[in-house]
Amino acid sequence: MSPNVQISYNITDSFQSRYATYPKNRSDGSITSYSIVQAGIDRAKKALFVNNFVPWKFHPRNFDFEPSANQTRTYIHNIVLQQTSIDSGDSYTPLAGQVDESYTLSISTVGNVSVSAPSYIGILHGLETLTQLFYQYSDEDDEAYTTLAPVHIIDAPQFSHRGLNMDVARNYYRPGDIMRTIDALAWNKFNRLHLHVTDAQSWPLEIPALPDLAGEGAYRTGLSYTPAILREIQEYGICRGIEVIVEVDMPGHTSSIGLAYPHLITAFSVQPNWDVYAAEPPSGQLKLNSSAVDDFLTTMFNDLLPRISPYSAYFHTGGDEVNANAYLLDETIQSNDSLIIQPYLQRFVDRNHDQLRAAGLTPIVWEEMLLEWNITLGPDVLVQTWQSNEAVAQTVAKGHKALVGNYQYWYLDCGKGQWLDFYPSSAPTHYPFTDYCSPYKNWRLMYSYDPLDNIPSEQRHLVLGGEVHIWSEQTDPVNLDDMVWPRTSAAGEVLWSGAKDAQGQNRSQIEASPRLAEMRERMVAKGVKAGPVQMIYCTQYAERRDHEAKDIAVLGGGITGLASAFYLSKELPHARVTIYEGSSRLGGWLHTKHVDVGSGNIIFEQGPRTLRPSLPNGYVTLDLVRQLKFEDRVLMTSKQSVAARNRFIYYPDHLVRVPGPGVSLLENLASMFTSPLLQGIPSALAFEFMAEKRPSNLEDESVGSFISRRFSPALADNIVSAVLHGIYAGDVYKLSIKSLQPLLWEWEGKYGSITSALLNYPWFTNGKLMLLQDAEIWNARTLGPILSRKLKGISEASVYTFKGGLGELADKLEEHLRQCKNVTVKTDSKIAKIKYIGQSEGIKITTQRNQPPATHTHAISTLSSRALSSAAAPSLPSLTNSNAVTVMVVNFYFSNPDLLPVHGFGYLIPRSVPYEQNPERALGVVFDSDATIGQDTVAGTKVTVMLGGHWWDGWSSYPDEEQGAAMAKSILARHLKITAKPDFINVGLQKECIPQYIVGHETRMKNAHRELEKEFKGRLRVAGNSYTGVGLNDCVRAARDVVVGLVEENGEDKTGLGGFLREKRYVRAISE
Repeated sequence: MSPNVQISYNITDSFQSRYATYPKNRSDGSITSYSIVQAGIDRAKKALFVNNFVPWKFHPRNFDFEPSANQTRTYIHNIVLQQTSIDSGDSYTPLAGQVDESYTLSISTVGNVSVSAPSYIGILHGLETLTQLFYQYSDEDDEAYTTLAPVHIIDAPQFSHRGLNMDVARNYYRPGDIMRTIDALAWNKFNRLHLHVTDAQSWPLEIPALPDLAGEGAYRTGLSYTPAILREIQEYGICRGIEVIVEVDMPGHTSSIGLAYPHLITAFSVQPNWDVYAAEPPSGQLKLNSSAVDDFLTTMFNDLLPRISPYSAYFHTGGDEVNANAYLLDETIQSNDSLIIQPYLQRFVDRNHDQLRAAGLTPIVWEEMLLEWNITLGPDVLVQTWQSNEAVAQTVAKGHKALVGNYQYWYLDCGKGQWLDFYPSSAPTHYPFTDYCSPYKNWRLMYSYDPLDNIPSEQRHLVLGGEVHIWSEQTDPVNLDDMVWPRTSAAGEVLWSGAKDAQGQNRSQIEASPRLAEMRERMVAKGVKAGPVQMIYCTQYAERRDHEAKDIAVLGGGITGLASAFYLSKELPHARVTIYEGSSRLGGWLHTKHVDVGSGNIIFEQGPRTLRPSLPNGYVTLDLVRQLKFEDRVLMTSKQSVAARNRFIYYPDHLVRVPGPGVSLLENLASMFTSPLLQGIPSALAFEFMAEKRPSNLEDESVGSFISRRFSPALADNIVSAVLHGIYAGDVYKLSIKSLQPLLWEWEGKYGSITSALLNYPWFTNGKLMLLQDAEIWNARTLGPILSRKLKGISEASVYTFKGGLGELADKLEEHLRQCKNVTVKTDSKIAKIKYIGQSEGIKITTQRNQPPATHTHAISTLSSRALSSAAAPSLPSLTNSNAVTVMVVNFYFSNPDLLPVHGFGYLIPRSVPYEQNPERALGVVFDSDATIGQDTVAGTKVTVMLGGHWWDGWSSYPDEEQGAAMAKSILARHLKITAKPDFINVGLQKECIPQYIVGHETRMKNAHRELEKEFKGRLRVAGNSYTGVGLNDCVRAARDVVVGLVEENGEDKTGLGGFLREKRYVRAISE
């Protein structure tokens, strides 16, 4: 990537100003999402091209890790930022959880980059992640590179409040120090800076209505925060997605007020026994029963709160370490009895919080107010805990929202020893002068802290997040960066991703350490003097260890296994990869036969014959074709071709053209209302909104039952069953609607009917509706010339294949893999046993050949789910009863090119066709000579008859080749009147070739995911047509995704089935 990269953002300044500007009471102009993101773009470019770093510390010494100057480079020319929702005014000053901070980031192998998010904050997060994927060249200052493409990241925080509490009272920090900290917080995806701005030692916050406060309370004239400075800090934060929360701690920690107004303070600066009245010197607390204090607070808040509310939803009123003894010296109370003090303290808190709420602010207090003083707090109040995990549990048990930050884990100042001096007489009793919270909280300890420790699941939503704390007794601007970073980065990862991985275990230090060390280097390059994580020896060794450690078995040499091995060879070029295939050939069901018919050559496909390019998974396959460099072999079938326009269903005794493109609207309408095939269906569609609602306890349903219930049995039996015969060879009354058409299932659940869902759909908005993870792939496809010029016409293709048949894809993958020195291919190696043998060893693979078992660190199974369950028995019971159907494929070639009575792609046969019209139990017929023109070198008629599928379920034996050919001939004679003798016949029986996603598939996959996690601990992952899609495109996508998950081992999906647990989120993808 070079500095001239173009970064576009779909929200314009003029467009945004019609919706929300910020802050609303500004007279000198407003901040908008557009201005914030544009500034973020400038910072991203600076991070990429000015303040980047060379990652030599993360590679073995003297290792040539940079892309070669002679290597072909793919440049990123455009980065598209797509904000999918409009920010409201509250987006800039949100309560915790009020703004969706999620984002998705895609980088394709051909240099297209997209970031999409529902908010400006999400866009900023996506930009930060993008910059952190790129490095600086050693000898080229003006370019950045990444070796990680393709990248597809779907990211969102687990906790909505992720902050740093910075004490700027005990030592003074220049505005630049605070702003530098805000920058670092943004780089680490925090969203709050809590400024503990006043304390007993100093009052640096200027209150113009009370000028003596800072005039007397600041350490020195000029060491204070004027309204202008405070506003500058607040706006600096907002523009980086950091909300600045101001704390005025009270009634304790207020001795500095007494420097200007001593009559407001009790136990003011008592010496020498200050420790009787305070946690640290000087002592002094606001009086609780004083009208003068009330007047002071009213004046202070009337001045301050209008300057806070435009920039934050919160204000922190403190409340920690209130010393009861101080009120012995308060003439209005004269007691240290908490029962006497408590009502006064309750009144004090109530008056303050009432004034905050009147200013539109939500109060935050320290835990002592609730847990020690038993103060009744409003339900809006956020309670900040710090003393123990038990305090968090007690807070949420009372129904209050909580912030975590246990001092035993997240106090950054601990471990430096005492800051007090001791006289010789007492020094020995304090030896070795440790502080109260020793030891030092190293990053590993901070990383181990779980904010949800011992919190019941039903109360976890009340834990909004937490804060790391840097108190300033021994921290000032000189050592600030080193004290805060990179330890706070470790806590930031906990707050963003959670402390536990998908297996419920604490996240690995081994995996986190290199990330943290790299993040430290990035911060140093940007001017933050963060401390080192490890010595260079360790960071270099970690990279070497990771490359050398992975030894990956790919079980199965079909298209999913081959594609998985291909992606592994690209993503982990130093890992060892072994492919185990049970048969003598690679490619699985992808099998093309080339036949010499004397006057030329023809192609017979025994498996899939064409691919669709128009879906997200189709793009993944096309990108694979591009990477394999055989785009010139692609053979496209135009959307205007007869095969694309004409598709038929046989019903009840003749071919019926299905309404669709290529025919006039009137003809389509006439067909809808006159064809027996469609009889009753238009009215069923029109009155679908009146159909019965599904029972609330129904978790899944067959496609046939769903369609019959919502529309009509005729639609299920005549149309949908035929379509499913063509795709799944399956029974419409067994296949799962939730797995095959999840959007329809979700629409009914959300809107009550499909009609209502369509009425609520924003048709005026461009873009296809699809799952978020699919939309990211789709968006990347449409952003610029993602495919080579050889494929630029693919958008006009209905389907495509290759000149030598789809088998060319398997051949090209095999050719590539056999040239990879780190890939070993073992055919005739059927898997007999798969066993997990521990984290240090991994997976033991035993084949049916007379060979010793092999051990691999990881395995990707692309076997059928039933075969995997058998080999891994008894570990995966959810996969034991997986179903798959058997299909017989009969290919015919006739030298006569004019045998077909009609032309088109072919026809499908629904379940409703009378038995006498289909006693052979055929599924459909493909007119190959129409569907894939250009493969054969000789003219003629080619057709393929597909037999069996679910009709043959339970059969103990199947027709032989001669019987199958005879059955297929009968179909052609009865349906198409073709009685001519074929010149060539090819018969293939594909046993259990198409898995059946029957009702309950999603639940079984969720259970299988949990079983894989429990029994194989992330070492065995699955992909293939048994799980997430039966088509070839689905298999290639699954291969890509499972490899990405393996490369990113710290990700949430450690099985290949994690997507089944992910909430289905539909978005609008970019239109073509």
